[in-house]
Amino acid sequence: MKKENYNSREVMFLSGDINYTEIYLINGEKMVSSSTLLRHEEKLDSFIRVSKKHLVNPEYVCGYELQGKYMQITLQNGDHMKVSRRRVKTVLSSIMAATA
Repeated sequence: MKKENYNSREVMFLSGDINYTEIYLINGEKMVSSSTLLRHEEKLDSFIRVSKKHLVNPEYVCGYELQGKYMQITLQNGDHMKVSRRRVKTVLSSIMAATA
């Protein structure tokens, strides 16, 4: 597998699948990396870990919905992602800081 380079500003979110990571770009393209999501998280410190499986670029979060102790975010492309229950407070404060 060849090494793919990407600009973090062009990444909307990353999705982890065991030892691979799918990288979703703003232009609709998808790339696959043989690195774990944790390795990408270490490089992309401005991104928000919303669940065990997803890492999101806060620049492309256009809304969120709180229902009791559950939270869901909406991305600019219309995708919805559930936020892990234990990460709700952290994600909410990160989104607030990014939009301020």
